[in-house]
Amino acid sequence: MFYRLKIGRGLIMWASALVAGAVVLDFASSYALYALVPDPTSICENDSWIPTVPELLWLVLTAVVAIAIAGPFALRLSRRFVQPIDSLASAIRRAAQGDLSARAAMTGRPFGEISGLLADYNALADRLERSDKDMAVWNAVIAHELRTPVTILRGRLQGLSDGVFEPHPELLRNLVRHVEGLSRLVEDLRVVSLAEGGHLRLDHAEVDLRHALQDVVQFIAPTMPAHPIAVHLPASPVMVRCDALRVRQALIALLDNARRHANPGTINVSLATRNASVDLVVEDAGPGVPAELLARLFDTFSRAGSPRAGADGGSGLGLAVVRSIAMAHHGRVTYHQGEGGAARFVVTLPVDSTLAG
Repeated sequence: MFYRLKIGRGLIMWASALVAGAVVLDFASSYALYALVPDPTSICENDSWIPTVPELLWLVLTAVVAIAIAGPFALRLSRRFVQPIDSLASAIRRAAQGDLSARAAMTGRPFGEISGLLADYNALADRLERSDKDMAVWNAVIAHELRTPVTILRGRLQGLSDGVFEPHPELLRNLVRHVEGLSRLVEDLRVVSLAEGGHLRLDHAEVDLRHALQDVVQFIAPTMPAHPIAVHLPASPVMVRCDALRVRQALIALLDNARRHANPGTINVSLATRNASVDLVVEDAGPGVPAELLARLFDTFSRAGSPRAGADGGSGLGLAVVRSIAMAHHGRVTYHQGEGGAARFVVTLPVDSTLAG
């Protein structure tokens, strides 16, 4: 396991080994010179410190042998530095030129620190490559989500301008709905982008979640005739220091998700208090989330593709928005399967999100 030693220890051991070898070689060669020669006095001149010609020749021979022995070891040691660093430099150059698939190869049995450096760079390159691919997906999906409502709005407005359509109230209401859908999509994209960058700002205030929940239900219930909403609230106030607007936005996203994907039936909305947190629960009438979607349920642009969603299947941002808002409050959102396969979403918020770690 010598090759796994850290650079400092490795260099010390290599240098010590070479010095020890040189000392042993020096003593051995000196002993051989004077012990094997029949008359040692023939190659030295009394006590003179000036080497004689035979002694000089022997020193040169000893140095050549030492270099011949140390050379391969030094070459092997240098490879453990040069090869991995060359590989890393090559990978960095390729990445700088746009090839994010470039990786540093673990060649030359690198020391511990160098091996860690290569591993860290490869991990960084993996993340950059995933981010680049995610960005391409983001751009494609956003373009797709914006194209349909913008095309409809442009066609209707052009028709109104050319006199093809009469500006009757139903047409105008339809245009307003498309504009509202675009506004929600833009806001959802903004929330998710800010949250992923760690820049989603919250306007904290003391809020009774019962009132916030009732406001949302009164607002959205008329748009969900096939999904009556049953509200279950504690008798006493549920005070939480949070951003009421963002919490309402998360609840609307959960209810809208149920409207799009759940079976017709009652949606139960409730609040449950704990010691230092509050659970906001939304449970629909099923059929629940497909098993293949669970791992990426709260990811951006993740959709179930349910037939119930129809053409209005949503942007795939709703649950990602809920997660972003919950995390911004130092909370979380989880999914559980309720009775009869119902989808049960629980948003857990600390009582004081400004102090939560």
